[in-house]
Amino acid sequence: SLLVASPALVGDVLYFGTPDGEVIALDWIQQQRVWTYKDPGRKQEIHSSPAVTDKLAIIGSRDKRLHAIDRLTGERAWVFEAKGPIHSSPVVVGERIFFGSADRNVYAVDFAGQEVWKHNTGHRISASPAVGEGHLVIGCEGSGGAILCFGAMK
Repeated sequence: SLLVASPALVGDVLYFGTPDGEVIALDWIQQQRVWTYKDPGRKQEIHSSPAVTDKLAIIGSRDKRLHAIDRLTGERAWVFEAKGPIHSSPVVVGERIFFGSADRNVYAVDFAGQEVWKHNTGHRISASPAVGEGHLVIGCEGSGGAILCFGAMK
């Protein structure tokens, strides 16, 4: 299958989502799948690139959920439900995971999948956040869209 978003690489393992709604960990040296994550109840395209930590692969989906997957086993760690598709690629800043959703919100969740912050932009978000110098920047869709900058992201 074609990839819609960029994979993440940690060591010899590529992590990526597919148009079939799967998340795959692939050892590119051995050319073998390490694991495949599927949500049997919701098979939706994944347009998000994963954020990978030492324990989790975190990725958004058109199923309106942010999926946190155990990086070693491929088992679900938790799922966060938004009210719109998540095309935005998550970014990890300290103890928070930031991402946007088509439900017009920018979210921050903790590593247990609990919402800790939300900002309604008034516009759909499919862009991925960028972080630098303690600020988070993200773009909104539409003719009235904007580029938003949030400070003190630690």
